[in-house]
Amino acid sequence: MALSAVSKTIVLVAVGVIMTIMGLLSYLMFPRILQLQVEENLILSPEAEPFEYWKVVPVPIYARFYFFNVTNTKEILEDKAKPYVEELGPYTFRETREKVNITWHPNGTVSYHQIKRWFFEPNQTIGSLDDLVTNVNVPLTTAVNQGIRSGDSFFISGIDAILEHTKSTLFVTKSVGNLLFDGYEEEILFVAKDIGIEVPYDKFGWFYPKNNSHDGEYTIFTGKTDFTKYGYVDLWKGSSILSARHPPCNKIQGTAGDMWPPFRNDKHQKLSLFVADICSTLQLSFLSEVDVNEIQSYRYWLDETALDNGKYEKENSCLCSDSCMPPGALDIETCHYGTPAVVSFPHFLYADQQYLDKIDGLKPDPQKHVFIIDLEPKLGIPVNVDAKLQINVAIPNCDEIENIELPDEKIYYPIFWFSESASINLETAEKLKFVTKMLPQYVTIGCFLSVSGGIIILMLALYTAIRGLREKSKKRMVYTAVRVVQQNDLLKRLES
Repeated sequence: MALSAVSKTIVLVAVGVIMTIMGLLSYLMFPRILQLQVEENLILSPEAEPFEYWKVVPVPIYARFYFFNVTNTKEILEDKAKPYVEELGPYTFRETREKVNITWHPNGTVSYHQIKRWFFEPNQTIGSLDDLVTNVNVPLTTAVNQGIRSGDSFFISGIDAILEHTKSTLFVTKSVGNLLFDGYEEEILFVAKDIGIEVPYDKFGWFYPKNNSHDGEYTIFTGKTDFTKYGYVDLWKGSSILSARHPPCNKIQGTAGDMWPPFRNDKHQKLSLFVADICSTLQLSFLSEVDVNEIQSYRYWLDETALDNGKYEKENSCLCSDSCMPPGALDIETCHYGTPAVVSFPHFLYADQQYLDKIDGLKPDPQKHVFIIDLEPKLGIPVNVDAKLQINVAIPNCDEIENIELPDEKIYYPIFWFSESASINLETAEKLKFVTKMLPQYVTIGCFLSVSGGIIILMLALYTAIRGLREKSKKRMVYTAVRVVQQNDLLKRLES
């Protein structure tokens, strides 16, 4: 049975109202629905989609090492000349990361070890691992430093006597391969063990024997109980406290760098990154919005205050050890078995001028030496990382040691700087782009079409109603006119 004009109008109005309301509600509710779905799917678990990406980092990571070669050691030792360094490299390695010994806990955390492996990439290297580099003798410097820190004159005299009877010198020349992963034997290492100095290795190399090893057990939050802590480190080596730091700097904060909580609303909130190798949490500041493979991201960087020791923020003075160094470098001696190591930006970028004044050949450049992380804010995933730091060794002054030429005042020798870089591949970028960009666009278009369609139908219903009223009015007018004619005709007949 055909619908009447009134029924058709009612149906059109109902459909139009429903489509308009549904479109508006979908548009208003979609961000919250998306957030709930993203959070539900991001929770780390063996069944979750992100698990395999988290377990084995799918994108290639490249570690590039740049060594500083001291070219005037003779003049330094004989004439107290200012050291001059030249940069060698990069020596490039492809780095892989795999999480093993994964253990899930009922409190919404997971523990694991992360195995790191490095593979030499000669095609991306300038030079070879056989290149020779001259720089300070780190095992010797460590022994001297431990003697000075002990404050024991007898201990210091013992070290001085050892130096007299060994062939160890202040500077050594070794290959890049030995300095990095292979390690090299140093006579003072064996002698130091004999007199009770803590030496945790039989060879010295900055990454010996770290290839195919881990740096301790991490326990992180999975997001199951609190998404604001998603990815944050709860424990490292079973503790939430760093014994190498003074309070409050001894509290572990930040994520391990794999991910951050999603839906980052305040882009100016600092990005916290826990770095076990330097026993510290780095705070990255917002720099700008960037486009990485068509993915809108927030760029964070370590600014000139990032390696503060109290100059900019008084509370950062807890990063100092016995005394504060000039700002712009971080003491990591207690993280490396008494080695007087110091971390800074490459070429002492943003560091106090005192560091640069004592070394020639350094050329800090913000375009080359800055530390950045590009973060996709909706999912909390780093889409581009270019982490750059420099390792230095402090050569102390000690008048009680006579069998080696120490400087008249402490000098921070740059040893090498490194860059760890990684960017998401196109396949991952397409998936991210769909979730963060295309899907919201599709929903917005769908909502717009629904609202537009609803409005059009309502207008059509209004038009139909008005047209019906007009037609009805016309019919009434015609009917009235006919009646008038009929009445007039009847009157005429009666009169005649």
